[in-house]
Amino acid sequence: MELVPLMLFVLVGAVIYFLPSFLAFFGKKKSRWLILMLNLTVGWTVIGWVLCMVAVFLGQQAGAETWTAKLKRVEERQTIQKRQQQLIMERRVGALMARFEATRDEVDLLQMNLTLREYESLYGRLPDVYIRSAKAGAEELIEKYKKTHDETLVPQIQYLNRVAREGKTPPA
Repeated sequence: MELVPLMLFVLVGAVIYFLPSFLAFFGKKKSRWLILMLNLTVGWTVIGWVLCMVAVFLGQQAGAETWTAKLKRVEERQTIQKRQQQLIMERRVGALMARFEATRDEVDLLQMNLTLREYESLYGRLPDVYIRSAKAGAEELIEKYKKTHDETLVPQIQYLNRVAREGKTPPA
């Protein structure tokens, strides 16, 4: 009868002794075999057993994604979303420019300018389609100036050249 309490004591002791290994294997940790080896060799010391437990709780699951990989994936997704939004705004600017060139309506001009300012504030520069248009507009005005020598065209030419060169609206 005295053998049962002794067996129970040994069984409970073994379960506690191998607890880090059990947790590593049932938690499917990447370093489960290393934890088992450490548990067998240095687990009999209190420090060794505590280190095994720490390794179990800090260890990574097999096949789990690292936090840096997750962060990188999130950043890539945000970059793609930002680029998609930028392309949508560029298309909107192009459509507004085409509509303004067709109608020369002041409402279209105002809407285009607001969209350009919004684009510039979000992305730090103007859309390429507008920069190309500014460059073409400046060249067209230069040709007109050469023919007419109209001094009122000079500020417009300077403005468009600056937009084409810097990719931003110059300060007023």
